Amino acid sequence: MTRPALCFDADRESETGKLITGYLQRKMDLDDHVIHLLFSANRWEDSGAIVAALNAGCHVILDRYAFSGVAFSAAKGMDVEWCRSPDRGLPSPDVVFLLRAPLSDLTGRTAFGAERYETIEFLQKVDHMFLALQDSTFRIIDATRPIDDIHDEVLQCFVHTHSSQNPSGKPISGLWQ
Repeated sequence: MTRPALCFDADRESETGKLITGYLQRKMDLDDHVIHLLFSANRWEDSGAIVAALNAGCHVILDRYAFSGVAFSAAKGMDVEWCRSPDRGLPSPDVVFLLRAPLSDLTGRTAFGAERYETIEFLQKVDHMFLALQDSTFRIIDATRPIDDIHDEVLQCFVHTHSSQNPSGKPISGLWQ
């Protein structure tokens, strides 16, 4: 039987999420450490629901997650281990999909540049950090291909990852522990 999937994205409606949105939209300035901790707090706000969904036998799909927080903060020059620290213990992903395309392709997106970190120069640093952070859970996907090809590759990898594991009763491991 197919297990249901739940999707989580950064919660921009929580109080923490509203602060993050204000910061990203340049409505306020915060110290780099503070914004990193706010992003982490935002992930912790959903951690109980994520664990409950996993315990209920659901697949959980997250847009971005702790690796993203570390990559963005470390790209600013912050210590990688310090950046990992606040997320240590969050539910660990079984697989991380890193979709890659030339950064110059991003400039054509609607509203590119509207948020604080949306510059080619900064995103090059973030891309470098993502590659430096990759571990055995990472699957790098060539995002320059047609969307159907990308979908098929992600789906195949997802199915393979979950068919090679015993999801029922599998203990939920903590990230970076």
